[in-house]
Amino acid sequence: MKKSILKYMVLPLAAALAACSPQKENYDTDNAFRVTLYPAPVEFQADGSIAGEGSVYEAVVLVNAGAATSDVNWTASLKGNPSWATLTETTVNSIFKETYSDKEHQVSQKGVSVTVKPNSEYRRKVILDITLADGTVFPFELQQLGLKPDAAIDVTTKDIVKNGLEFIAGGGSSVIEYSTNMGDAVSYSSSADWLSWTPGEPGSVTLKASKWTDKENNREATFTITIGTPDTSEASVDIKVVQLAADEFYFLWGESVRNGTDVAQSIQMIKGDGNTHTSKVFFNKAEGGNRIWLNPETRELVYPRFILAANGKVEEVASADAAVPEGPEIDVDGLRSLSVNMNAKTWTWNRISTANCTPDSEVANYTTKAYTARDGSEKVWMTEWLRWDGGDIWPKLGSGQTVGLVNTATGGYKEKEFPKTWDDMTYGKPEYETVESGLGTLEVSSAKGRIYAFSELINGVPSFGRGFARYEPLPTNWQRGSVIVDAIGDSYEIECLKTVSSFTDDPNADEEAHPTLKMQVQGICPYGWHVANASDWLDLAWAASLMSSGDTYPINPANVNYKLFTGDGIPNFAPWLKQAKYYTGAKDLVADGADDFNFNYYPLGIRYMTQGFTWQGTRAQTWVPLVYDADKGDGWYDTFRINVMIVNSAQDKAQMVNLDNGQAICPIRCVKNYIKK
Repeated sequence: MKKSILKYMVLPLAAALAACSPQKENYDTDNAFRVTLYPAPVEFQADGSIAGEGSVYEAVVLVNAGAATSDVNWTASLKGNPSWATLTETTVNSIFKETYSDKEHQVSQKGVSVTVKPNSEYRRKVILDITLADGTVFPFELQQLGLKPDAAIDVTTKDIVKNGLEFIAGGGSSVIEYSTNMGDAVSYSSSADWLSWTPGEPGSVTLKASKWTDKENNREATFTITIGTPDTSEASVDIKVVQLAADEFYFLWGESVRNGTDVAQSIQMIKGDGNTHTSKVFFNKAEGGNRIWLNPETRELVYPRFILAANGKVEEVASADAAVPEGPEIDVDGLRSLSVNMNAKTWTWNRISTANCTPDSEVANYTTKAYTARDGSEKVWMTEWLRWDGGDIWPKLGSGQTVGLVNTATGGYKEKEFPKTWDDMTYGKPEYETVESGLGTLEVSSAKGRIYAFSELINGVPSFGRGFARYEPLPTNWQRGSVIVDAIGDSYEIECLKTVSSFTDDPNADEEAHPTLKMQVQGICPYGWHVANASDWLDLAWAASLMSSGDTYPINPANVNYKLFTGDGIPNFAPWLKQAKYYTGAKDLVADGADDFNFNYYPLGIRYMTQGFTWQGTRAQTWVPLVYDADKGDGWYDTFRINVMIVNSAQDKAQMVNLDNGQAICPIRCVKNYIKK
């Protein structure tokens, strides 16, 4: 039988080329036996074939003693004699061509032939043993794919594979949930005897740590979940487990901690010097007295424990019958930095907020409205563009829009003429700049809102809304891979997304895959509010769809997804954002119910430094704090915007697309912070 022997995939065991006990003569000559299969072992397909090579694995068995080929006798066998594989000792015929003369010779060598039956189950494997006359065995592994996919495991307990699992010194237990594609073919193991486990319902295991008494050192272990068996397909997940040293530490929980944190999910505070403990947490007003509890060294419901009192003291509550003092006043729900001194039994906290953000006193000057979100909750929006200029600061935040210049670009700098700072007038043209900046002649108004550079609205650093480069870098803290802690204390790694191609028809799955769609970045919105994120805008489309049945412009709920939103746009969404009093042209599409929806998407326009102020009265665009994947070099990326609509345009769709101009200046909308359990 003639056969090509150069195209097989190599899948040998590590031991396949191992030698038997050395047989050394004088001068340290190594005459140990070695065995090779040529070609090397293959992978069979599920139907029993070998990719591109028929259905028979045929290989010469080569035995070497040291450097020389040996003619020692051997036998072949399949370990366990599986019914699905057949082995035959055979003669392998091949052609040998001389290197220099090109003469060909027929060569016959002793070898093996293996065939397998079709496999409708999981991957399987068998060991082909070559046994020499002296009893030495050389194993080779043969594998066959199955129709069923290889073993896979997905740990669904949030972030546990990435961040690991932590136990306090006193021990405790934690439930790990997972899913597999191989049913209950699961096993567990641990690298340390202080970890034990109890299997629960399918896809669940409870891990338990014993007590740890060392007061200086943490201890670590690895817990492994394994799916499948070595004889078939196998997959495993390692979970790092850390148990903290037996030091004094506290856990924070209560009705006013992140909208009601249960003691079992309490937040471990960070211990500092002098028995101080700190944490950055979202605190909220709660019925019953703003209870904020401190548990010493446990996540269990025990007494005595401590509570933050309104007078700045940390009071001990000895039992369930003990009096509980009034909790602290919480004027606005939001992120705070809490510091507790357990020696003095005192506490203090400070807001974590953006520099120059809109003060609390301004909130009452804005109209607001609650809109129903996709999950049935309500989101409260400001139904006006933000118009905060920073108050008594110089320069101001952003710019007002031009007075009397409707749908007219007032001129713009050429790229090489861009100012380097807000007050750089090296290339200054007063007719391009505003009176309020002190650099120009244009009259502006903030009555309908202000427009802001991205760096201004995110970090609160004022520049009169001026951009300084055609491709302007995003702020350092917004580069790809940067980690942002948002207004409710959640952490997000900045990712760069594409429109359409990043998304599916399932918005919930998209938000799971791309968490930055949901981050609540305060920016220059008031404390307790954030710049409307992509999820907020999609929820707004959902709210419009609920009102739209029977209207001239009905919104199909199935169309409320990121794939459409970042593509052609959500059909009939734009007419619900407009008001007839602002959009009066013959082709201005305004829903009958738009006034009742009352979103007040006034066409404030924007400014490009290369074009000047433009589109006032014709187009409304707004920033979305989301980074688009279009690296122009030097750290500059596109960001996202909502684009609705041009007056006298027959376009009824609203889009969320990239804003492809580094020095654009747009308005923003603010949404009240929320925490979803």
